[in-house]
Amino acid sequence: MTKSTVNEIERMVVTRIFDAPRELVWKAWTDPQYVKQWWGPKGFTSPVCKMDFRVGGKFLCCMKAPDGQEFWNAGEYHEIVPHEMKDRRVGTGLNQLPLPAPILSTVDACVCG
Repeated sequence: MTKSTVNEIERMVVTRIFDAPRELVWKAWTDPQYVKQWWGPKGFTSPVCKMDFRVGGKFLCCMKAPDGQEFWNAGEYHEIVPHEMKDRRVGTGLNQLPLPAPILSTVDACVCG
């Protein structure tokens, strides 16, 4: 069992269902050329996305707002389990307000139905 360092109050769960093959969803999450096509809120672009997708590898992504403001995010991959479609990464905002702690993102892609 993995010990969580995040209080349940600070935990946020986001669920999305895609009508697509599991492998394609995984590729859209792990290939920077695909990530640049969807990263960020509606109206934003992602002009930069660099990913060294391996344990210990780094990532750097930029979201650009319609007004030109840029929001940078960087981090490191801590666990990748392709056949289970799991990805754990720790990231921080680079130009936003200081975060109280790094953000841990865990992606678990499963087959529904």
